[in-house]
Amino acid sequence: MTLDVWMGILRHLLTFVAGWMVTKGITDAATANIIIGGIIAAVGVFWSWHSKHLAQTKLETTAATAAITGKVPEAAQPKPTTP
Repeated sequence: MTLDVWMGILRHLLTFVAGWMVTKGITDAATANIIIGGIIAAVGVFWSWHSKHLAQTKLETTAATAAITGKVPEAAQPKPTTP
């Protein structure tokens, strides 16, 4: 699933939980909206960092493999072009 799908699911789940909290009198609607916005923003920042960190790790692993074996992995080799 893509990030958009996960964020949509998370938004709906948080909205449901916040609605339950408001009906039980645990919090008010304004506070619930602020909490939901903060969580969604934090998840977005974490996901961005994680995906960049994961890409960097894959790049370092490919470079280390090439340095040790002397071969560039097939996936990292340029594809030949045909005219």
